[in-house]
Amino acid sequence: PDEVDALHRAVLACKRRGVGVVYVSHRLPEILEIADRITVLRDGRTRGTVDADSTTEAALVELIVGRPFEAAFPAPAERPDERAEVLVVDGLQGQSFGPVSFTVERGEVVGIAGAEGNGQPQLFDCLAGRTPPRAGRVVCGGKELTLVSVHEALRAGVMLLPGDRKQEALMPVLGVRVNSTIQSLRKFSLLGLLRRGAERRRVNELVDELEIRTPSLEQPVGFLSGGNQQKVSVARTFLREPAVILAYEPTQGVDVGSRFDIYRALRARTDAGAALLVKSSDPLELSGLCDRVLVMSRGTIIEEIPGDELDERRIVEAIVRGPGMSRARRSPLGAAMPKAPTSSESS
Repeated sequence: PDEVDALHRAVLACKRRGVGVVYVSHRLPEILEIADRITVLRDGRTRGTVDADSTTEAALVELIVGRPFEAAFPAPAERPDERAEVLVVDGLQGQSFGPVSFTVERGEVVGIAGAEGNGQPQLFDCLAGRTPPRAGRVVCGGKELTLVSVHEALRAGVMLLPGDRKQEALMPVLGVRVNSTIQSLRKFSLLGLLRRGAERRRVNELVDELEIRTPSLEQPVGFLSGGNQQKVSVARTFLREPAVILAYEPTQGVDVGSRFDIYRALRARTDAGAALLVKSSDPLELSGLCDRVLVMSRGTIIEEIPGDELDERRIVEAIVRGPGMSRARRSPLGAAMPKAPTSSESS
């Protein structure tokens, strides 16, 4: 945020000197803050030009994705009356977080909200088997996990969709086909030999289903847009068919149109029976995608927001209120932080 502010100050200084500026971004709050006029492009064509003072984020999203904002988030399928807990986390502790306890049911999307630096990445790394826990239990599909390796988590049906796709998820120099199937090659193998025809047919189906824009299946993913790269990462979950998907900032650095394609794809996985745990720094994303949201502060869950209360403002209120206010539960790690001294007290 500080760097964005510095950039905007520089841009506005140019404007005051009489310089015309064309500012290209898919971050709508930034566009609304700095622009005088906004032109929306979709599929290489102009979809409208509006005055920044007379428009809203919702109106811009409608121009970008070609449908009303309310319809951009996919509606969940009707869940059965008999609920099944797929992921059970009980008193889990690790580096910079814990203890935390929660469950995620079959076909459910649970969000993780909170300011950065409150243990969210460490929690996801632990659940994915990347770092061992210090205490607590994790049960997936009725089987207790030791979480000593990523391979164990994958075998149990827990799959991580990393936030840093270039460093942790994709191999940029390899093609769409290889990046999509790398964790599911056994599905296309017979007697130790890879059935390339079956592999290509399935990946082609996923390219159409997820609307991945690529000239060919062998196109290196490093040459695709950020949104299409992320869709390739999501395609892996379709092939692997995990019981639990851990999605860490699933639309980070993704254009608005691709963002809603990814929401639709993730919902398709939960409608097929997967459980989805989503960490996002975007309250609007959490309120539109999730069935309920857990708010983390100082490494613990301080509040749960049910579906009938979910909206952007409610999530932000829970985040900024923190564990010291009346509606939040006190952190198991200790009492609320003491009040900061006033200037007269500190002197």
